[in-house]
Amino acid sequence: MEENLNKNLESKGYGCPCVCESHQILRLRIKGEIIPNLKGEKRIGVIKRLSVWDRKTESEPIEKVETEMTVFKKYWYESLGQWGELIVILDKSEKTINSVDEIENNLDDIFKFINGKEDEYYKKVITLGIKSLFESREISYWDKTVYFIYGVNSTGESAGVALLFAFYSAFFEVGIPSKLSATGCIDKEGNIKSISGLKEKFLCVLWNEKSDSLILPQENYEEVQKISKVYYKRFPGVSKKVSFHPVSHCKDLIKLLLE
Repeated sequence: MEENLNKNLESKGYGCPCVCESHQILRLRIKGEIIPNLKGEKRIGVIKRLSVWDRKTESEPIEKVETEMTVFKKYWYESLGQWGELIVILDKSEKTINSVDEIENNLDDIFKFINGKEDEYYKKVITLGIKSLFESREISYWDKTVYFIYGVNSTGESAGVALLFAFYSAFFEVGIPSKLSATGCIDKEGNIKSISGLKEKFLCVLWNEKSDSLILPQENYEEVQKISKVYYKRFPGVSKKVSFHPVSHCKDLIKLLLE
């Protein structure tokens, strides 16, 4: 059975079984037929989550200790944007939750995550998403298990927008364009808050042929417009222009998805 699942994963663009996403799918025992296809132009429950990481760069030898003729090399760090596929999969659960009040007491039945530093934040974000579906009367009960798969497990809460957008995509069964990226923090009221590393994240989208548009907090919109003008002017040969989708509340994500 595992061999067939590995072939299924490879056919859907997950690469070899050693890829992080594939390992998680195997460990969580997710059924092959509900795993989204990464190769499509629109993917249900799949989006690019942006983050920033510091790369250690080795400089030229700059210091000598003449008594031992030893050369020491100093290092510096540069911040770079990166993206990884973030995948949310919904499957039928044996547990049925009939009201918002029951959600907090049934989190273990709702979520199936590989343990990680951000699990508690991810649970809060998707709990908010489920509550919003109750409150908007999209649902009168919840009977699904939420599987979360990550391609890059970097720290920080700026994955909130991407996570919730992917969750809504899986729920409404509406595909997300494969070149769409997202960043943004979400608080407990559903407000989308500003993020750091905006320049690095913008450049990650600008220089990557696999991404051409970005969902980001409304609070960062004016800043990213200024950043983009600087880089378009600096590199006049760049033909691609990044499309921005500013959002300020989780309700904006549903509206954007359905539009």
